Amino acid sequence: MTDPAESGQVLEALRTIWREWSGRFLKFPGERPVMHNTFHERLQQLLPSGLSATAEYRPRALASRLSAWSRYDIAVLDGGSPVALLEMALGDTNVPHALHNGELKLLGNCLGRGVSGGGTYATARALSAEDVAAVRTTLDQVPVRGLFFVNPGPREVLNRPDKAMWWETKAKGFQGETKFRSALLAPRQQATLLETFQALSAAGLWCWFYSLCGEKAVELEPTRRAG
Repeated sequence: MTDPAESGQVLEALRTIWREWSGRFLKFPGERPVMHNTFHERLQQLLPSGLSATAEYRPRALASRLSAWSRYDIAVLDGGSPVALLEMALGDTNVPHALHNGELKLLGNCLGRGVSGGGTYATARALSAEDVAAVRTTLDQVPVRGLFFVNPGPREVLNRPDKAMWWETKAKGFQGETKFRSALLAPRQQATLLETFQALSAAGLWCWFYSLCGEKAVELEPTRRAG
């Protein structure tokens, strides 16, 4: 089990970066590699000895065929065990991206229903009950999980209604259903990005957001433990 003090140190490092970047309205020419590399380097500076930040993290506990959970933008490791998982966005700061990264990747919620066929994500990807349990167990052991979204503008996004759905692209080799209605927001058909952050926070995720076009910065703490 992760030491709560250790988790607190990791969380404070993440919060520090959000305060620094949002306070300076830090701009980036692109998400990959510039924003990711800058975040990774600053996080490593802030972490206590014994913990390491890594980019493009692949959970070793999950089979490679569980491709939805095969890579995370940023992780903090204690040895080989993840203490934190973070998904980032620059520009594609919208409801579908937040739901894909938050509901599916960070929470392991496989109950979203296909737009065309109506079956769940687990059914569409032929995931067994054991597969889903393995994903949830692996994620539940990570004490700090969250989203870090930066809106570079020019359009405000935080309070704009969007479809309450997420998708995976066919370019990744998936067959059949690729668009799924959110289980977390159901039965709603639309939601704003702020409302989506609030729902993800209620489910156990941290959500950090700042904007370069006048929107308020947002930091949402989980209102209950994820899992």
